[in-house]
This record gives sequence, C-alpha cells and structure tokens, in this order.
Amino acid sequence: MNSKIKVCHISQSAGGVETYILSIIKNSDKNKFHHIVICYDNGTLAEKAPIAGAEVIMIPMVREINPVKDLKSFLSVHNELKKIKPNIIHAHSAKGGMFGRISGKLLSIPVLFSPNAFSYMGLSGVKKKIAFSIEKLLKPKNSYLLTCCESESEIAINEVKWSEKKIIKDFPNSLVPSEFSRTFKQKDKLEILTLSRFNFQKNPILFVEIANLITKKYPNVLFKIIGAGYADEQSQEVTEKISQYNLKDKIKIVNWCSLDEVREHLRNADIYLSTSRFEGLPFVLLEAMDYELPLVVSNVPGNKDLVTENFNGYKANSINEFIIGLSALIEDSEKRLNYGKNSKILLNTKYNLSQNIVKLESLYSSFSI
Repeated sequence: MNSKIKVCHISQSAGGVETYILSIIKNSDKNKFHHIVICYDNGTLAEKAPIAGAEVIMIPMVREINPVKDLKSFLSVHNELKKIKPNIIHAHSAKGGMFGRISGKLLSIPVLFSPNAFSYMGLSGVKKKIAFSIEKLLKPKNSYLLTCCESESEIAINEVKWSEKKIIKDFPNSLVPSEFSRTFKQKDKLEILTLSRFNFQKNPILFVEIANLITKKYPNVLFKIIGAGYADEQSQEVTEKISQYNLKDKIKIVNWCSLDEVREHLRNADIYLSTSRFEGLPFVLLEAMDYELPLVVSNVPGNKDLVTENFNGYKANSINEFIIGLSALIEDSEKRLNYGKNSKILLNTKYNLSQNIVKLESLYSSFSI
C-alpha cells in the first residue's frame, strides 16, 4: 500500500462529476494507485466508491454558498488531508475544487482541479459574482487545471484567466465503449430522448417547447425526459407547460434512475436531444454516442465538442435550428443510422477511456515524484 501513489479526490457533486470520479477509480491501475475519496455524507458517491475500489471519508458539505458551513467543511477536509498525506489532490467541481486548492497550497501538495463546468456558469446575480471571483483568485502555483474538453479550456483562458501553461488537456471525459451495434428497426413511434434534471442549466422548458412543435409536425414522435425527482426545481413549470400544450400523451417523464436503466432507454431511443445552457463534457452524450444515437444539441460549451455537423448530428442556436435538425433525422432513417454509427466512431477516436486513462495515470505519476 505504501508504495502506491495516493490520489485523494475531493467532491460534493453528483451526476457527471460522480461518474467521472468512479470511472477513474475503476479503470486506473490498482497496483499503482490508491484512491481516497473525500465526499459529502448524503450522496451516492460514498456508496459507490468503495465498490469501485476506493477508500472513502465522508464530510458534511452543502452545494450552496454558506460561509459558516463551508468553513466547517473546509477545516474537516484540511484535517483529513493532513492525516492522509496524499501524493496528489484531485479536486472536483465547485466546493471540492475550492477546498482542494486551498488545502493543497497550505500543505504543499500538488493539485489537479477538474471543474466539469465552472460553478459560476449556473448562477446569477451576487452568487455568480462571488463564485466567479473565487475562481479567478484560486489559481495557486501548485494547482493545475485538468479540463474535460476544448470548450472548457477556452473558458478557462478567456474568462477565468488561467495561464495556458497551467492547463492540461490530456484527459477529456471518456468512457469504455460497449459492443453495442445499432441496426435499423421499423417502429410505429420514433423516440427522442433526453436525460435532464429539471433545472436552469438543463433548460427542460425548451425541451417541451421543441416537443410541442415537432409533435404537431410529426404525430408519430414520442419525447422522453429522464430526471424527475433529482434537483428538479423547475418540475412545476415543466408540468404546467406540458398541460398548457396538451402534451401528456406526447412527452413521457421518467424518474431519475440507475445507469443500467438509462442505458436501456438509450437502446430504445432513436435521437438524443440536449437543450442545456452549458455543460462540462456530458457523460450522457458520451453514453448516447456509445449507443449509436445521432445528436441534436444546443451549441454551447461541452455539447458542441461532441457534435460534428453533418457527421453525427446538429448544433442549434435557436428553436428553429432544433426543429430543422430534428426534422432532418426524423424524415431520413438512413441518416439516423449513419449519424449514429458516426457517433460511435467519434467516441472511439477521442473519448475512449481505455486509451485515455493511461494519460491520466502518467499525469498522476509525474506529479507524485
């Protein structure tokens, strides 16, 4: 155990960040790396990380900005790091990123910070100003930014003012491709799928607006949205909008579910739609590519990195462009199949975890010397 490189992950996030951390733990060389996860005590990461092969330390943390609770959380994290003495801290998302970078500076431990979408991007008003100021200030000499995609690197340079020398682009969000291969099947209804918390970032209201226009044009299309019951502060608005347009038979809402269940939905879908206002590099889009789905996505950071126009999907800047892209795929089954196959080609070429994990292992090793 002592000869292994100790990597300490710090996170208070779920969703894609959790998937990111677990994928690293599961796929890195267990003979070389010992992973420790410091995470909040009421999330699923604490349950899943030990199964993946990591040691877990649970600390109370909150998502929102709360100076008193945040100070308590930071002191707890800092004390644990003093005991652990990791070779490297891998700090994730907002609070994990903040705690990790401050402690790393105080303890002289190198830090890799993975934002997976900078926290200020989902805020407004005073909270956004505070979060943005923190990001601009927290760039210690021993901290490096590990970006999940090219778009995140551009934001880091142009907005947060990270030095290009401190940005590492070697490990984009990735997954291990499956053996799944899609074949054409004649269906009575085409299914357009999204995985989306009902919140500002994911923009589910736009999803309903698009469904309203598409189902009027194509009655044989069913829209499905997975994500009810988790951080769904806009659930009432979504429900009201569905009722307003009389779409109860055209939009199926599915509760937040396991990855295996999500994959079954992807298997049965025909097109993947994302209406997000911003992303890191969304794992669900990588999963959709693995299940050979064509993509129609908002032309925003994260989403746009995964779509090559007229190859595996369409990028939309307006509701009209969403309708044009979706219509092109709905009307042409050969295009749907070919674009889906191209999604898998792009996944294997750039976002294959079996290949990319080696780069991260090399990075961990270089910082632990």
